[in-house]
Amino acid sequence: MAILELNIRNLVLVRDVRIEFSRGLNIITGETGTGKSLLINGLSILVGEKASRDLIGRNGKSADVSAVFEVPSELMPKLSEMGFEPDDDVLIIRRVLRQSGTRSYINGAPVTRQQLRAVTSMLIDIHGQHGHQVLLDETSHIQFLDRFGKLESMVKEVAQRYRRWQSLLTRLREGKERLSRLREMRDFMEYQLSELEEADLREGEDEEISERLNVLTNIEKIRQAVATALKLLYEAEDSAHSKVSHALELMKDASGFDSRLKEFIEPLTNSESVLSDIGSSLSVYMEDLSYDPAEIEALNARLALINRLKSKYKTDLKGLIQLREKLRNDINELDLGDFRIGELERQVEEAREEFYELALKLSARRREIASIFKTKVEAELAELGMGDARFEVDIQSAQPSESGIDTVRFAVSRPSESGIDTIKFMISTVPGEEPRPLMRIVSGGELSRIMLALKVVLAEIDVVPTLVFDEIDVGISGRIAEAVGRKMKKVAAHRQVIAVTHLPQIAVFADAHFKVEKKRAADSLETTVKFLENNERVMEIASMLTGEKITDASIQQARELLKIAKL
Repeated sequence: MAILELNIRNLVLVRDVRIEFSRGLNIITGETGTGKSLLINGLSILVGEKASRDLIGRNGKSADVSAVFEVPSELMPKLSEMGFEPDDDVLIIRRVLRQSGTRSYINGAPVTRQQLRAVTSMLIDIHGQHGHQVLLDETSHIQFLDRFGKLESMVKEVAQRYRRWQSLLTRLREGKERLSRLREMRDFMEYQLSELEEADLREGEDEEISERLNVLTNIEKIRQAVATALKLLYEAEDSAHSKVSHALELMKDASGFDSRLKEFIEPLTNSESVLSDIGSSLSVYMEDLSYDPAEIEALNARLALINRLKSKYKTDLKGLIQLREKLRNDINELDLGDFRIGELERQVEEAREEFYELALKLSARRREIASIFKTKVEAELAELGMGDARFEVDIQSAQPSESGIDTVRFAVSRPSESGIDTIKFMISTVPGEEPRPLMRIVSGGELSRIMLALKVVLAEIDVVPTLVFDEIDVGISGRIAEAVGRKMKKVAAHRQVIAVTHLPQIAVFADAHFKVEKKRAADSLETTVKFLENNERVMEIASMLTGEKITDASIQQARELLKIAKL
């Protein structure tokens, strides 16, 4: 649940740095101007912050920042939904800066900056004056309070009730709009239906009429063709039937002399029968073949009616029949419309009442929890040297009216899947000053301490695996610095913490201590990072206590501070 490795190449003075972070509290120290902020800049670039081309160093045409993230199991489903499958529970995230722009990659695949931010926001939270801060996003405050109060199951049920209410409300709105349109068109629809019903249309009728008219208009040609065929096949003395009959008689006589000729008797018998049947059928056809001018006139009139309706309604015969059925259904819907709308209104009101019933209970629980949350945060702030700070959880709620039409107590609050509340964390750091939103806190160090206090309170429910603190020690020293160190150590029991500090009282709490130095390489300066072990760490703490001149007393004091940190 941590950044396992960070690599930075050619970022300003950082030529090529590789850092293997610990799972607990990682402290970064170094003299002013050595480039500690570059490491935080590297992490900020990695999570999708804007990156200036000026950050590209002199050792190449691009800068490259990458990190190996160990992904906690609870985040796997979300990453899978977003299309990212960690390889062996690990994500490799990389960002390359070039003069032409930046490129982002997750597990080697190119991604947009928006995708990068969406993924990294679940993995790392950077706190500093211009940091990548989830807690400054006011839309997240309600989620933090709900997780702190263990209200997730209640929130889930409220969301389900809200979605059902809104779904029914959409159906009601669409139903009313449709009914209104139908009412406006009723007279016209009834006229159209009357016209189509009077036409009594039948599918395929136009094709049948066209075929019948083709017969009637060519009746003489047909009669002549049938009469000639009848003579040739059956009626004439030398017709096909007569010749086949004669051939049949000859074969019957001859078969008495040669039995092989019997095989021709059956086919000839069948042929004679077929020709006889054809002759009979053609005779009947001739008798039925009559010319009726009245029928032609009626068929032409019927076809003209169908074609007129086709042209009028811009569709074919099948479409006209479908339109007729639709008009019948729409008019029937109008007749039943008030009943159906009334039933939908009853369902909407029922769903609305069910939503508000639970949402009001959720809101009441949030207010109870907010009071506990406020007390805990203010206690943490006091221990961090901000005893005058006043923390507030501002809850504004929409309220239902007896009329069934929702009113809003405050303009910014609307019912939603989260319930009826809009929640903002507010703070006042000066006595007598009204609490303001967190995003309006200007001091980087002050803001980082506020974030630390919140993180201590939220440590057990916060799901972001890695926290980064920059400028957290601005304006503090001594006892307060030690309190800040202990708080970070407490958070690091649940989350990986990376912090830049210049105070030895904070640095002594590190699980892993890194020193940033600036060294001369060839004709330029270069920032390097070194992992400190044992005596190296004692000497760095001593240096932080007294400066460049390290004394026996400062070394002893450093050892004492490290011993106290373990208590």
